[in-house]
Amino acid sequence: MLSVPLPSNENDRLAELIWFQILDTPPEAGFDRISRAAARIMETPIASVSLVDRDRQWFKSICGLSISETTRDMAFCSYTILQRTPMVVADALEDSRFMDNPLVTGEPHIRAYAGVPLITEDGLALGSLCVIDTRPRQFTDDQMASLSDLAETVMDLMRYRLLRADVRRATSMFSAQVSHEIRTPLNAVIGFSEVLRSGIYDGDPQRAQEYLDIIARSGRDLAETLGRLLDEPQACEG
Repeated sequence: MLSVPLPSNENDRLAELIWFQILDTPPEAGFDRISRAAARIMETPIASVSLVDRDRQWFKSICGLSISETTRDMAFCSYTILQRTPMVVADALEDSRFMDNPLVTGEPHIRAYAGVPLITEDGLALGSLCVIDTRPRQFTDDQMASLSDLAETVMDLMRYRLLRADVRRATSMFSAQVSHEIRTPLNAVIGFSEVLRSGIYDGDPQRAQEYLDIIARSGRDLAETLGRLLDEPQACEG
């Protein structure tokens, strides 16, 4: 059982984290740029985009360390997600929550921490953008304001990547539907035209006429489908 306190909305929070489809995804340049910028602005050797899963803290991006995750019990960010404002620890050795933490007593010897919760529109904190120093220190108001701005940018990027995935799925579904609606009448036009061209129904004008009717009907269906597809973008613009 976890030794860290859990948010009151923990189940909803975890569901939202899953919905963002970001856990265990490969590194992405946008998130890495944000981590590097945070480290420069805050003048720390370590910065990360941390997402707090059920039993672990997973890093979408991290600079200054070569790890991908820690247990949730050891994560400073487990406490950051309990609040809606930034959390600052000036000296972990003087904080009862962290003085015995293996990340404080051992590598990377965390002493100072600042984290801004990554909060969704529904008020669910998924993790934090955080920085870590190996010496006790304070952070300026300007630095914390910049870290908060970068945290908002992380959320914008998370929303963008989710929207992009939704667009790809919608495009794939649309393409499949369009392909079906166009290929069905087109195949009829081609197929029955080839039959008539073969001449096997030259002596059966009634059957030839039936096939011509099918070709004409399929052609109209195809024209209607193409017209609808061409009109839809204009309707959206209007």
